Amino acid sequence: MLELDALRGLACLAILFHHFKPHLLPFGWAAVDLFFILSGYLITAIILKNGRQKHFLFHFYMRRGLRIWPIYYLTVLVVAAASPWLPRTYDYAGLPYILTYTQEVGLHWSRSTPAFSEYLMHTWSLAVEEQFYLIWPVLVCLVGRRGVVSLALALATAAVCARSSEMYWRVLLTRADGLALGALLAALFTARKAIREHSAVPKVFAAIGLGAVAYLAFLIASGGMSKPEAPPWPGPSLLAVNVLGAAIVGLVIYYQGRPALSVLRRPRLVKIGQLSYGLYIYHYVLMLLSDDLARAFGLGGRPFWREALTAAVIYAVAALSWRYVEMPLLRLKDRFDYRPTARAEASKPHFTA
Repeated sequence: MLELDALRGLACLAILFHHFKPHLLPFGWAAVDLFFILSGYLITAIILKNGRQKHFLFHFYMRRGLRIWPIYYLTVLVVAAASPWLPRTYDYAGLPYILTYTQEVGLHWSRSTPAFSEYLMHTWSLAVEEQFYLIWPVLVCLVGRRGVVSLALALATAAVCARSSEMYWRVLLTRADGLALGALLAALFTARKAIREHSAVPKVFAAIGLGAVAYLAFLIASGGMSKPEAPPWPGPSLLAVNVLGAAIVGLVIYYQGRPALSVLRRPRLVKIGQLSYGLYIYHYVLMLLSDDLARAFGLGGRPFWREALTAAVIYAVAALSWRYVEMPLLRLKDRFDYRPTARAEASKPHFTA
């Protein structure tokens, strides 16, 4: 779906801009929750559509692995090999956690966990998603289509309660409400056609979104949402972020293919969405390396020309990664088609859930 490609691209650009210019987009960190909502929607839609197929879980995990693991492990191993020669501190005691997507798991019950390298600090969100991919399909297959809504609501409630009890806010349990709201969208839009096309659906999404905007506007006006730490009242505050994101995603899904969303079908924006996974993985490493190199030459600050050059390098690396690493491996997903009689997927995939 081109519009969701573009939406993911916009979220990725917001995160990159936030990391480059946090003072200009102080609450840009919230865009990562849009990633979670999109993942919750796409993964749950796949499960609801194909969950009854023979060997579904095996095929699901193989396809996920082909999409997620290659450039993740490529990046981790390159950083691990280069760490002795890089200027920032590292601790190989944290490497096993990075390799197993468990770098934040200990923070469910404590305030500390081994950190491998500052260059990979942003991978916490990838760990959250990978843990969700591991657990959620099994749960949905157990409860069945009819139990998805109840399961998602229970997960969202647990996340809000966990944050409200001051549990660390960057682990699966405390960020699961975005994933759960995405799952609710999948349950809604895979239901009867009459529900999907009912004229009241966009009005409900718009009303919910406006309510979330009003709450967030009040919070921002009072000085919240601008720091990398958890915002004030993290339970309802992050829920409002996710409700707004879910409303936006719901409206995009409802109006897909219509002229009103033509801007989200522009090739360049869709291309950014296509490259968003690589852009996210590589950007933080390359941004910090750019700072390190500038410091080594006695250059201070982040002038525009250096940020523009760094951004160009990030895009080039992500494009090369997509062309020569990701696409060839994505073609192997045909071997694990959910429907054995289905035709092979196109050799040039778009948004790959």
